[in-house]
Amino acid sequence: MIPSKWDQEHPVWTEWSEAVRYVWMNGELVPFLHAQMPVMSTACRSGVNVFEGIRAYWNEEHGKLYVFRVREHYQRLIESMRIMHMPRPEGEAEMEALLLETLRANRFRTDVHIIHTVYVDAPGAEALGPIGMYIVARPLGRLHTLEHGITCGVSSWLRMPDQATPFRAKSGGNYLNTRLGGIEARQHGYDAAIFLNTRGKVAEGGGA
Repeated sequence: MIPSKWDQEHPVWTEWSEAVRYVWMNGELVPFLHAQMPVMSTACRSGVNVFEGIRAYWNEEHGKLYVFRVREHYQRLIESMRIMHMPRPEGEAEMEALLLETLRANRFRTDVHIIHTVYVDAPGAEALGPIGMYIVARPLGRLHTLEHGITCGVSSWLRMPDQATPFRAKSGGNYLNTRLGGIEARQHGYDAAIFLNTRGKVAEGGGA
């Protein structure tokens, strides 16, 4: 049971729990604030997870959500698991079915952003399993309008080469780089960061 003190001291999470009815986590749908993992798991300590950020768009005329390129997202998620030496908990079709189950449970009637995460649910930097999995979907429209665009600054932080850490895998640990560049960009008055690689060439934006 989540203590009420949590809600009082963490208003951001209260807002999330109001927007997100249920999270799919390790075999069941649970209320948002009840989705938890062990604090000593390597996922918590070292960011050992892989994930996909997936969009679903509400069509008012059809009364349906349409998930964008879901099969391609799960192909990439499975490839990220392979790169990070994580055993695959489900196949593409099974993971897609779990995503749809999560969307139906939350009864969204607006555009949605979905995070499907697979993580190592054990202590130890070199642990390979067991594997945990969760799906969080929340209402989210466009962050910026096409008419106004965004301002970007070139970050002093470089995109790490694949020889140092596999950026071709969409892994949570890789996003420390994104976090630092994003904070730096905001401190200098920009909306977002542009990262160069170690050769001084443009590599990507912060949300890639």
